[in-house]
This record gives sequence, C-alpha cells and structure tokens, in this order.
Amino acid sequence: MKQFVSRIAIFITITTGILGFSLFNIHSYKARESILGAVPDKHKMLSGAQSPKIIFVGGSNLAFGLDSRTIQRSLKMPVINAGVHASIGLKYQIRDIERFVNKSDIVIISPEYSQFYTDSFYGKAELLSVLFDIFPDGRKLVSLAHWYRLFPQIPQYAASKLKFESSSVSQGKIGVYHRAAFNENGDAFIHWDLPAKKVEVTKPETGEEEINNECIALLKDFDKLVKSKSASLFIIPPAYQSSSFKNQKNLIQKIHHGLLNNGISLLAPPKDYNFHDSLFFDTNYHLTKTGVDLRTKMVIGDLKAALPQLVSRR
Repeated sequence: MKQFVSRIAIFITITTGILGFSLFNIHSYKARESILGAVPDKHKMLSGAQSPKIIFVGGSNLAFGLDSRTIQRSLKMPVINAGVHASIGLKYQIRDIERFVNKSDIVIISPEYSQFYTDSFYGKAELLSVLFDIFPDGRKLVSLAHWYRLFPQIPQYAASKLKFESSSVSQGKIGVYHRAAFNENGDAFIHWDLPAKKVEVTKPETGEEEINNECIALLKDFDKLVKSKSASLFIIPPAYQSSSFKNQKNLIQKIHHGLLNNGISLLAPPKDYNFHDSLFFDTNYHLTKTGVDLRTKMVIGDLKAALPQLVSRR
C-alpha cells in the first residue's frame, strides 16, 4: 500500500512539474500570431492616443463590428477599438483598460450577452493564453478570487501547450483571425471584402439563466472609477443576430432590467441593435461590412444624442 501511495505521489509530482514547466516556459507562437496577439498592440494604440479619446471595450462583437475611423472622423476624437475576444472575459477586459482612461475620455462598453450569465465573464482558455503566452504582465491584474475561477482550466491549458504547432500563416496571407487583421484603430477589417458564411443561431433560453451579480457590481465600480478620472462611461448593446435575439429575448430583457435596476443605463435599448441575419459574417456577433456600416452609424447617432457637445465638434 505504501509503495502504491509513493508511486502515485511521484506520478503527481512529475505531472505537476511538467505542466508547470509547460505553462510558464513553453510559449505558443500560434497564440501570438492569432487575434489574441493583438492585445499588446491595442495597449500601444491606447497609450499613444491623445485624450480626450473614445475607447470601446468588449469582445469580438466590437472587433468585428465597428468602423472606428468613421467614428473618429465624425466626432473629431481619437477612437480606439480595444475589443478582441469575448472569452478573455469582461472581468479582465475592464481591469486591463483602467490604466488607459484619462480625463475627458469616453469609455464605451459593449459586452456580449453571455458575459452576464455564464463563466465567460471570468475568461476561458483565451484569457490564459493572453496571460501566459502574450502579455505576462497581465497576471498582475488578476485577483486571487479571479485565479480561483480560472484554476480548473489551467491543467488542460498547460497540457495543450505540449503539442507541436506550426504557423497558421502561409505564403504571407493574413487570415481573418490573425493578429495583423486589425487596422490602426483596432478594427478587424480583413473580412470586410469577404462573403458571409452560414451563421449558427444561439439555442433558445431555458428560463433558468441567472444574472451574475458580480458582473453588475463590476460595472458599477468601474463607472465610479471612470467618473473619478473626470471621464464618461456608457454601455451600448452588442449588434446581435435577429434569430438569436428572438431565442433569447426574455433573457436579454432580464439583463437589461438588471442593469436599469442597479442604476446602469444603456445608450440604446437592446432591441435597437437587433440586426437582420443577413448582416452577420461568421458568428451571430460578427458583422459584414454592410452591418459594420449600419452599426457604426447608429453608434455615432447614439453618442451624439447622449453627449450634445460632440455635435459642436463638427
């Protein structure tokens, strides 16, 4: 029995050592050249932009859903689209952006709906990729409670790094999900000239989904932080595929009411950003160029309505 226990202990020790080495010392080239690799690039955009500036915070609904150059030209302010991927998680996205907010800045958060009722809020393997392969300094932004949420995913992620990988870029071609697929404002643009693909529809809500109060609390705290810097914070709904919106209509309303009941208002009601299925490129959050143009126009209009002083900049 003692020999068996000893062997188990040795096995666990060796396995833990291998996974630990993999986690901290094997760096994924594939991750660095993916859209996740754009995280430090967007940091440079944010630090290099003069204030007052407009910062968009969220997942790929922003990365694949805005023409920031047009917003910049219309509102006469630098615009940085910091959106990358929903599975980085809103909890980390907000912590990551805090240091770039300065006086008179306008911060616009557009979270995917899953951030409010699933563990996407805390981040998934994509966040671990950012923290261990792309932006190690980001680990300083993660609290112990947040690490507790991420811990169950770490062994599998560490094990995945032991697999051989090759570059996803061939013959100099930049793909839709490559780090270089972003322009100088942070918008993914490679897909703008490509035909739309078949987009899956989100499964119908069960009615048992519960809103994450920690998400609501984080938004309230961030609002206080932004105001303490004499900046402005707004939340705007993501552009969402009509068929998916229909399947989650009650849940989306539940999220909206949860925000309103906590004193958090949106620039526009969710139904305004309920877009026709034909306007989506490859997911129910990623817009075609026609969809991007429509959403961009709507965002400009909503911002001007909320901040009349922007109109005087024209």
